[in-house]
Amino acid sequence: MGAFFDDTEDDDVPKAADLQPWLARLLQTPVVSYPDLSLNTAKKEIRLLHLKPGVRKTLHGFLEVVSLADEPKYEALSHTWGASEHNECIHLSGGVDIAITDNLATALRQLRHCWSERVL
Repeated sequence: MGAFFDDTEDDDVPKAADLQPWLARLLQTPVVSYPDLSLNTAKKEIRLLHLKPGVRKTLHGFLEVVSLADEPKYEALSHTWGASEHNECIHLSGGVDIAITDNLATALRQLRHCWSERVL
């Protein structure tokens, strides 16, 4: 591990100074919990993302807890593929920003409607 932070001239080894922006970004990434959006498994509840319309890079939306027993209308999206770095974020109502992967951000931009909300 010492060689990982070594400031020698070896080009293949990351320098401590190069890691600082990455570390700062990681430390600024909020840890999100959903105290007001807790799920009741007995009611078969899930969280739905209401993705706001748009054409710019920034993603906006809000989360809603619903019961599957109520047969809510939504589209499912799996987002556990690709790199696990959380380099992007989605801005949720209430001023909450959630860090998301690049692949998920790209998928949400492709799925997002220009003029109407989409429920995922």
